[in-house]
Amino acid sequence: MAMDADDLAQEIMDEINEIDDPGDAAKAFSKALKAHIEDNCEVDYSWSALRPPPPPPPEKDSTTDFTSEVTFPNFDVGNPESVDAWGPMITTAVAGGIIKHPSEFLVPPGSFAPIPMTITESDADNMEDAWKHVAKEIVDGIKNMINPTPLPGSHPPYVVPTPGAIMTGIS
Repeated sequence: MAMDADDLAQEIMDEINEIDDPGDAAKAFSKALKAHIEDNCEVDYSWSALRPPPPPPPEKDSTTDFTSEVTFPNFDVGNPESVDAWGPMITTAVAGGIIKHPSEFLVPPGSFAPIPMTITESDADNMEDAWKHVAKEIVDGIKNMINPTPLPGSHPPYVVPTPGAIMTGIS
């Protein structure tokens, strides 16, 4: 599972196919983007955890990384006036995602860093290539939204010392 620009482009085209109303098309775009991220985005974390004493002596957790998934309580890109407006609108929508971790990791939900993405006009001469261009910029933008803020937590019986779980990648 990982986000794929070509798959995202196809999912967007399938969702907005034959929609003439701009407002309805914007809603269909948001629906396709949200579904693709929730179904395919993986967020990787690394950490170094120890089982604290007393007995036995401190022991290092063999699990040094884990992968989390994204959900969106609310997701709406909106209806941009121009392609230039899309980047900030998509950034805001994606940054509202909640990163949920596997249940065996007692770590608070994570979040994306709201790093602005840029969406540019495509010079493609057909709709499919134009959507592939946009989808690639969206996927690349999301992959850059790595949040450097560590998350405290545990993986019982192990405890994560400072700094905590670190987001290492988005795919």
